[in-house]
Amino acid sequence: MTATPELTADTWPIATCMHGFASVAADGTRLHDAPPERWDEVFRQVARLGFDAIEIADSHIRPSDLTPTRRAELQSIADSHGVRLLSVHVQRQSVIEPGRGEQNLAYAHQAIDAAAELGMQVFSTGLHQPFNEAQRKAAEASRERYGEALRKAGYGEITTEILDAPDFYYAEAYHQQYLHKNPGGYCGLGGCGVSYAPPEVAVGQEP
Repeated sequence: MTATPELTADTWPIATCMHGFASVAADGTRLHDAPPERWDEVFRQVARLGFDAIEIADSHIRPSDLTPTRRAELQSIADSHGVRLLSVHVQRQSVIEPGRGEQNLAYAHQAIDAAAELGMQVFSTGLHQPFNEAQRKAAEASRERYGEALRKAGYGEITTEILDAPDFYYAEAYHQQYLHKNPGGYCGLGGCGVSYAPPEVAVGQEP
């Protein structure tokens, strides 16, 4: 059995996550479908910033859905920049999601197989469940509390919806990368001048 070399401050791997990069380019092309040149740009930047490992988020690149040729390209590009493919993170595919558990579990196994083929050491995912009744009541109470503050300030009824998350779909390409296309950002971010005041909680009492 090969002994694992002792890590030091100089040799300890420093990893980043792919979330720092746009999953969809300004022209609407998803990073998953991008040409090798775009992938090369991502890994060049990762290496330039001093990272030597990366977690692949399947919101950006889905290793299990890549052809063998594309998977080899991903590995080759990462290797060329000295960046190790450390792990894959599966998002929005919880294996305990009611009604979709088996489907999501099958996808998770496909992601694990692809990760192993790429030499990754870690697979991660989230375990998401719908609101429980206590969480729903707390969310609804916060909406009512802030709605009352808005009414007192002369605003209309609050319109925030609180519901179990439906199926998630990416928006159309023209919605993607809004800040890239509109450097001035979103309008209306000046606020409405009404702060949310959470209810006071007595010392030792659960919020």
